[in-house]
Amino acid sequence: MKKKIIVLLLAVTCLIGIKGVKADVVNLRTEYIDNLYHLHYRNGVFWSYGRIPFRYMNGQLSYCVQPDNMINTDTYYTYDDFSVLGYSEEEKKQMELIAYYGYMYPGHESLNYYLATQELIWLFSPDDFVFWDYDGEEYGEQLDVSNEKNEIMRLVNNHNKKPSFYKDVIEVESDSITLVDDNNVLDNYNIEGNLNIVRDGNKITISSNNIGEYNIKFKKRRELSNRTIAYNNESIWTQKMASFGEPYIEEFDIKLIFNKVNVLINKKDLDTNELIKDENNIIKIKNINSNEYLKINDKEELEFNLGIINISLKEGKYKIEEINSSTNYSLNKEGLSFEITKDNLIKKEIDFYNKKTEGKIKITKVDEDNNYLDGTVFEIYDKNNNVVDTIETKNGIAESRVLPLGEYKLLEKKSTYGYEKDDKFYNIDITYEGKEKEIVEKQVEIVNKKILCEIVFISSSNENIIDSSFSIYDTNNNLIYEGKTNGSSASISLPYGDYILKEIEVPNGYKLNNKEINFSVNDNSCSSRFVIDNEKVNMPITTSSSNISYLILLLVNIANYALYKKNY
Repeated sequence: MKKKIIVLLLAVTCLIGIKGVKADVVNLRTEYIDNLYHLHYRNGVFWSYGRIPFRYMNGQLSYCVQPDNMINTDTYYTYDDFSVLGYSEEEKKQMELIAYYGYMYPGHESLNYYLATQELIWLFSPDDFVFWDYDGEEYGEQLDVSNEKNEIMRLVNNHNKKPSFYKDVIEVESDSITLVDDNNVLDNYNIEGNLNIVRDGNKITISSNNIGEYNIKFKKRRELSNRTIAYNNESIWTQKMASFGEPYIEEFDIKLIFNKVNVLINKKDLDTNELIKDENNIIKIKNINSNEYLKINDKEELEFNLGIINISLKEGKYKIEEINSSTNYSLNKEGLSFEITKDNLIKKEIDFYNKKTEGKIKITKVDEDNNYLDGTVFEIYDKNNNVVDTIETKNGIAESRVLPLGEYKLLEKKSTYGYEKDDKFYNIDITYEGKEKEIVEKQVEIVNKKILCEIVFISSSNENIIDSSFSIYDTNNNLIYEGKTNGSSASISLPYGDYILKEIEVPNGYKLNNKEINFSVNDNSCSSRFVIDNEKVNMPITTSSSNISYLILLLVNIANYALYKKNY
């Protein structure tokens, strides 16, 4: 794509009436970054572009606040009244915050943060958005500073927040307390007080050797410049500039009272260690020494507020007993014992855990005769169609691993040998069944049909086809089938397995085949033919001469038998 030619703005804003008192004359110095450009879009279309500059007014880093006009002078005037630039006081405060938390804020001393800071300030103009481009082309290779913009705006949005531990009065349970700022704004403050104060990132540990009340002062910590300065030259159409001072931050005090032992009980998930913020987490706390339950505000049953219970306790031994758990969690039946001693009179946090209720899928695989089937493989999918488990039946049973509660689908991926594969999806919903049940088991019985193969048997003798009767037995000698060839053959359907065929009757003139025929029905032999060989009986040929000889032989035998009887 052709490189865009610098676009001269077609619409020029009206001169803003100069307000405030013109003060010092300052000189502009510009340092450009090679091979890096800014591209501006308005109303969804390309507007203008230019090289990336660092601009300084008498050595002070300054930002362009009006990208409409080109710079036509190196001489500017300074104003205390920010409205000379055409922006409101509220917009000024927002720009101050962006500049404060942007480039040169601790940890933000990089080119990306400079570009992100300038872009966020530019977006107070009619710009829709800005691209940072390496070659000045509208669709060229771009430099992404979205992470830096998000971090700057996170800090801006947190600017007016006090540290998350803020309270007018904090009762300290012992000689020290650790306060953690989850709002991550503690770095904005210097902390003063007649106590031992140790900072560590977003937390402070405050300790005292004496019981009493103390005031801790939180004062703004970082100074940039005394004020925000507007730069303008009303006699020339040129960009308007500004350098920004430190934004206002509210200072505050906290009163610390060192006279109690404060115990913070956190209700946590056993697996994730995260707070369980759901409702219905209810416990009792027993004083083991007195065997009595504590009453807090006249109540024995204490309910967690967003996963936390904060109570004051004296030295002693205690036990937490759970009365009710949150939905989708099983009851912690063991409870938790803990002790408060003089040696650990500090802010004590106790983590009390619950196990999230989980589930299992148990599959029973049988055939049509209710025989258990081994070797069937199943895949289990979650609601996003991800495979979460693969299981195989043994003794007809397959159990999944422990699964989170939820919706699942079950699909047979491999059938037991000799059985038809079931391609149906089975939907299984594992739902919570109460606090007493740790594992919810869902049982599914699936029936597979046997694969039946057509087997043809033929009785033959040489080239002649004969009728015969035969029986088929399994390997346990159970009779499976008894039948007869019809003219030339017999066709039967058999499931996979090993079999024995025995011939039991043949027509006159043929010898019975007494040999057992072993055969198998499987993938290779399905729809096969088996031939039973039968030998033909050779009958003697009879003539008249042979009949006379046979008669004479018969008479001789009769005479011999009569003589034998007479002698004995």
